[in-house]
Amino acid sequence: MKYKNNIYILLTCTVLFFAYGYYKESSKPANYYGSVSVSVFQNKDNDNNVFDFQNYYLWQSNNLYLDSIHNIISSPANVKTIFSSTLTTLPKENKIDEFSKMFKYRKSNLGGNTAIVSYRDSSEEKTTKVLKSMSDFLNKEVLNQKTNNLLPSELNISISSPIVLLENKNILMSSLIGIISGLIFGILIVLFKEYAK
Repeated sequence: MKYKNNIYILLTCTVLFFAYGYYKESSKPANYYGSVSVSVFQNKDNDNNVFDFQNYYLWQSNNLYLDSIHNIISSPANVKTIFSSTLTTLPKENKIDEFSKMFKYRKSNLGGNTAIVSYRDSSEEKTTKVLKSMSDFLNKEVLNQKTNNLLPSELNISISSPIVLLENKNILMSSLIGIISGLIFGILIVLFKEYAK
């Protein structure tokens, strides 16, 4: 009888934790992940000799240029402008110092001239609009900074069209974690019960 009670406790804890893990993950709202790639390239038609060693320093200059692009899309004022042009309000829970985290920015693992800018939202349409707005703003801002000699005129950017995908819910992993957690919790209860006798 004692062993049956212990098995019952283990099964009950396992089922409850499994159900909780499954429900928690499956009830999450749909999330869409979108990204664009930003590539830096050199204007070969430009005969300006400002960069005499441009070929030698191309990797360094590309990385510095990508850092400048990151600064543009991390500015809270710029982020607000990007969202305003889509007629979409920023999430109310976001504070002004969190605006710089709205877009995720990652350079290519091998360095070079490419970075990935990504954005997540619960609507596919909104995710696409925000990324397109960000691309348009970035092109205009880069042109403006080049005109004002804040960025080198020899370098240009190319931004890909947004790719937006529905993120898969990790129901299997959450369920497995629930089962394992339930077993551990059940074992602890059984051990405590036996020890308390």
